Amino acid sequence: MSKIYHQFASVYDRMGADHHSLRMCDYTLELFKKFRIRGKQGLEICCGTGSALKYFVDHGYAMTGIDQSPHMLAEARKKTGKSARLIRATLPKLKIADPETRKPYQADFAISFYDSLNYLLSAKDLQTTFTQIGRHLRPGGWLIFDMNTPNALKTIWGNNVWGGSLDDLAWIFRHSYDEANILATVRLTFFERHGRVWHRFDEAHTERAYTLPHLRKMLRASGFSVKAIYRCYTVDRAEEKTNRICVVAKKQKDVG
Repeated sequence: MSKIYHQFASVYDRMGADHHSLRMCDYTLELFKKFRIRGKQGLEICCGTGSALKYFVDHGYAMTGIDQSPHMLAEARKKTGKSARLIRATLPKLKIADPETRKPYQADFAISFYDSLNYLLSAKDLQTTFTQIGRHLRPGGWLIFDMNTPNALKTIWGNNVWGGSLDDLAWIFRHSYDEANILATVRLTFFERHGRVWHRFDEAHTERAYTLPHLRKMLRASGFSVKAIYRCYTVDRAEEKTNRICVVAKKQKDVG
């Protein structure tokens, strides 16, 4: 298996994988209104191909995006040009300097979409990531992110097989679920046509889900106050059987 988001990066938008992030953008601006979130400096964690970055830039925000995949960042650069700052970083490490002062960069808000934080497979790494994000937020800054829940990994991923196709691209996603560790792995197989020849490439992605009480505990320990955990795209309170959640948290203090 190749590294994740290698060749996948070049077909990600073509297969519509960025649609969720774009939907989250509209939803997030509604949350900004609801919680009276102001400020124009934003940080996107795991920015992928840059669809959300471009959206926020187009809405007047100064955006910095980080991602561990140089291939995803290359796609983001094509989309955003010089309008957004892009940085390669691997979580839970997160050290971003202000380009002018060289001091730690401070944003008004941070976002992370499309279950990117589910890729952190240990609670220690996730809590460290929350702490590091907090250090890059101004006092009173906000963190908004979505995640898959244990119920989603069990019922939607499970041991299911999904697929799709375009004229020059086809894909098969084969899932497996480890209930004991709340881990799900999807093995992705792609077939991309170049002229008369079809080329195959494969990736494997693993996510871990966390219970709502566990998420609240980690966020509090990282200096955040949890303002809401919603059923994603709504302002309805998330429940045990909710599949995708959106968390709205506010920085209270620096930790460590």
